[in-house]
Amino acid sequence: MARPAYGRIPPHPRGHHLAALYTFVIALGLAALLTPGVRALALRLGALDQPEPRKLHTAPVARPGGVAVVAAVHLALLGALLVGRPEPQAAGVGGLLLAGALVAALGLYDDLRWAGAPLKLTVQVAAALLAVRAGWRVETLLLPGLPPLALGPLATPFTVTWLVACSNALNLVDGLDGLAAGLAAIAGAALAAVAALQGDLATGLLLAALAGAAAGFLPWNRHPAAIFLGDSGALWLGFMLGAAGLRAASPAPGSVSLLVPALALAIPLGDTAFALVRRLAARRHPLKGDLGHLHHRLLATGLDQPGAVLRLHLAALALAAVGVRLAASAVP
Repeated sequence: MARPAYGRIPPHPRGHHLAALYTFVIALGLAALLTPGVRALALRLGALDQPEPRKLHTAPVARPGGVAVVAAVHLALLGALLVGRPEPQAAGVGGLLLAGALVAALGLYDDLRWAGAPLKLTVQVAAALLAVRAGWRVETLLLPGLPPLALGPLATPFTVTWLVACSNALNLVDGLDGLAAGLAAIAGAALAAVAALQGDLATGLLLAALAGAAAGFLPWNRHPAAIFLGDSGALWLGFMLGAAGLRAASPAPGSVSLLVPALALAIPLGDTAFALVRRLAARRHPLKGDLGHLHHRLLATGLDQPGAVLRLHLAALALAAVGVRLAASAVP
């Protein structure tokens, strides 16, 4: 994976850190400002998430909050590109944003109408293949205590599977107010720090924008939520974090220290993996929802929504910190 660069942003690491911080703050502010307008439009269009037995809200809530998050990230990155006078290498990020646009469009369609599992999977795979074509492919896995594992012909299937898994994992964990947005902000910030350690400014700016937009959305999404991320936000954030996380943890082109992005996204990925195992063991359809997710189990102990979300966010912070520490220890 060749590393794209934004060009004439200061090459000194401190300049990288400041550029990422500015991008984070700008994306945060944009998301906070755009979300009320998206909510008002959703209410006018009737794009609402209706109460159901498996859902915890008791009144209709505006659904396509991801529109504000996606717009905030793109606008923040546009500002970074204009300031940095981008060079041709930045096309790698542009290719990923184009692939992500497919996922965002899919999510918005599902928020406004409905998209079945076959359509979702088809579009997600197509988007992942587009990202691979743009250069976002893992060719060698680096795992602690093991020699590098060259994937060979499995490189593309592995990358596609990872991207689709990350996209759906964040969407499936989006069951409590503020949970998925907070997890995305934590993962994005941690992986942006890893990208800074690797000297990868372009990926660091992208991740900083993702983290900032998710954080800026949180005030409107915390309990009781005024608007949900919806599939337009959760699917897209998972996809983008999955792709950018692979490159952030890449000490050499085409290689990835898989444990680092896996730790940053451990809560959604782990919860999804256990959900699939649980449903298959019970001989149920693996994509059919249930009340056995980690957040449901925390609520069953007597915690309220904010308490359960806080505990999951703290766990995500701890795991992400371990990932950053591992990345830091591997930097010469």
